[in-house]
Amino acid sequence: MDKDKTSPLVAAIVLGWNHRDDSAECLASILSAGHPSLHVWYVDNGSTDDAPAFLRRQFPTITVIELGENRGLVGGYNVGIEAALDAKVEHVCVFNNDVLVQPGAFRALVDVAQGAERAGLLVPKLVLYSDETTLWSAGARQRFCPPGIVLRGLGAPALDRRFNQVRRVEYATSCAWMMASRMVREVGI
Repeated sequence: MDKDKTSPLVAAIVLGWNHRDDSAECLASILSAGHPSLHVWYVDNGSTDDAPAFLRRQFPTITVIELGENRGLVGGYNVGIEAALDAKVEHVCVFNNDVLVQPGAFRALVDVAQGAERAGLLVPKLVLYSDETTLWSAGARQRFCPPGIVLRGLGAPALDRRFNQVRRVEYATSCAWMMASRMVREVGI
């Protein structure tokens, strides 16, 4: 893929374990999202359904990393993040393989990141796969009593304007987020 020299280089890391059709749908959405300087890695956590070979055939422009074993969410993400940092990207996005990315999502995240240099990690607004009219999360907050994480906007209409503004959140769900490479280099993986 030709890279646009004026647009920040963005990595998309998709972590998968089996469910190759979900991974293919996720990867297709990422590649169709329209960011001009995007490199995509699929990190396979030891799938037994031939996902790595299938995805290589379906998406010859992506890089597939086979771990050979399930290293869990953090272990798998970290391998992809290290590969992206080695490629000198400015922003790293991570996705579970059951996430779909809407056109313009990378541009929106990059625009927010460039306007808020102190923001190390950004989480997009997430809607339900089964019902695109319903919000699943617009970030989250930590609740202390009883202990837990509370998703902002859970069940609200996806077009609810209260969740269309950039705001600080306490917690980012692990299924989709973008982080500044400089932040990762500073604090470590």
